[in-house]
Amino acid sequence: MELTLNELKPNPFKRFIDDGKLNEDRISVLIESIEHGTLPEHFFIRRNENGENELCSGHHRVEALKRKKGKDYVVDTTIVKYTDEQMLIDMVRENITQRDTDFHDKQQSIVLAREWLRSGVNSVKQFHNIMKGKKGFQAIKKEDSCRSIAGFLSKNGKAVDYHTVADYIRIYDVLDKTLQKEVGSDEFTVRDAISLSRIEDKEEQKIIANVVKEEEEESGHARSKLVTKYLELPEEVKDRVKEGALSLKEISIPDNTMGSGEMAIKFEVRATGLINEMRTLRKALFQFRSEKLFDNFTPKQRGVFKTRFETIKQVYNELIKELENSIKVL
Repeated sequence: MELTLNELKPNPFKRFIDDGKLNEDRISVLIESIEHGTLPEHFFIRRNENGENELCSGHHRVEALKRKKGKDYVVDTTIVKYTDEQMLIDMVRENITQRDTDFHDKQQSIVLAREWLRSGVNSVKQFHNIMKGKKGFQAIKKEDSCRSIAGFLSKNGKAVDYHTVADYIRIYDVLDKTLQKEVGSDEFTVRDAISLSRIEDKEEQKIIANVVKEEEEESGHARSKLVTKYLELPEEVKDRVKEGALSLKEISIPDNTMGSGEMAIKFEVRATGLINEMRTLRKALFQFRSEKLFDNFTPKQRGVFKTRFETIKQVYNELIKELENSIKVL
């Protein structure tokens, strides 16, 4: 079915992504694609209750075509019978999987999917009323773990990676909002944001963000690696780093010919890392049980996990005995 660009209306959920605004840099790139004849000009639409043609996705492509060829330019379309939920999934999935989508669009898209699941509604009108805080509408809290969100967005199509969802949700929930605004630039990458979000205190995040930025420029070390090094330090050493009395890049303890003081610091760093790893493992195991993920395991996967757990248990018991002997000496 052929329609003019002006007849194509936005996806009803588009208003929830950066208030419906489009990314100018992305539009410029797409205009270049038009000039080279490589931009797809086919769109999937649905007819809403008012008879309007709503885009499932492709808003930036439509805008680029409008600017280059005019609003009366005719394109091919295919009508699909999508529910409101399917319209949301289609738009969010494209935002996440497109290479040229910026960090903030991806993050807001994933958060939008979470809010939809939390709302418990089945229409965009109800969802809009809840998001605007209108009286008479109360969000129904539903399960919205990162795994649930990834599964929701993978319905009837290409799977959305669970780890991507988990990273972006954690950045949104934990990282200081002023730092989030900087994510996506050469100076502050998504990987940097993921590393800093492992620090719970937001003021501490901002301090360490400045520390690693300055030290990365001097030493050439990756910022994320400097943050990881910071997280493994004892609290008293962290305090000295935050005060500017100690440089992260200078904290390097050789494995050989160490004095007792150096060995103590090295042990403290390794012990802190081990504790953090054990806590992470514990959270993962709890999630496996609470979400009943073990029920989906094949017999082979069950055997592999059981063997791994038994090995961990054996090594852990040996470590406990060694710790008890060391405590007696102290």
